[in-house]
Amino acid sequence: MNTTEHGLFGELLRTFGAGEASCIALARHRDGVVVTDDRMARRRCIEFGIPVTGTVGILKALSVSRTISAAEADALLTRMKGIGFYSPIRRISDLVGPESPC
Repeated sequence: MNTTEHGLFGELLRTFGAGEASCIALARHRDGVVVTDDRMARRRCIEFGIPVTGTVGILKALSVSRTISAAEADALLTRMKGIGFYSPIRRISDLVGPESPC
């Protein structure tokens, strides 16, 4: 982490934990992508113009790339929601179709 990144990291520590602060600081200065489901962290990324995704985005990307099927992504999301994960959508297949062609 260089001096500029470390300075932003220090500022972000006022609001975020070390993990999110470091991810945001590095992504901002190294043209990275942040993966988080934390609403405040996502908002800060948007303010900084940092690409951001979360769990739903990863499940969608895995389905689109055919690493897993849309049905498998739906099953994973259902299991996650069953243990307390909040999702704004019900099914990944609603985003990509049941077996999305690529």
